Amino acid sequence: MDATTVDAICAAAGVSKGTFYLYFKRKEDLLLEYGLQRLRRIREMLPDLLALPSFRSAVNALLDEVVRGKSWGREVTGRAILEMGTSWEGLPVSAPHKMIQPLIELGQARGEIRRDIPADALVHFVLRSILGALRDWGLGADPEDRETALNHALTLVFDAIAPR
Repeated sequence: MDATTVDAICAAAGVSKGTFYLYFKRKEDLLLEYGLQRLRRIREMLPDLLALPSFRSAVNALLDEVVRGKSWGREVTGRAILEMGTSWEGLPVSAPHKMIQPLIELGQARGEIRRDIPADALVHFVLRSILGALRDWGLGADPEDRETALNHALTLVFDAIAPR
């Protein structure tokens, strides 16, 4: 990503530099835009996710759609999450974590998720765990492949939030 120039991005996209700078101030803003697109997709998916039989199946369906099967390499993944932050604090959106809070609340109501911790805190934990694993993989801190790193994070998340 650091070696990629705006000229190269514009050439690959078939747009002029003027057009690029009309929409983006810097090349990293492309990563933030992609993050916003992922948030929009999550919002669209929410009704279907809530209809799934378990929190685990909803999280896996969400990750299947917005993470798994995507062809981003390590560097782009790590840089994108650094730009967005592990709680999406880098995105120009207020409280994006609230989008998945209904999944946590439903899981708590079903007895799948511990109730002794507020849903809001659990949402932050889940997001930071998943995004942190992807960031660490992207920055080369995790020698495993992306799917293995993600699965390790999910195992820890599901174990930590299980009812006691």
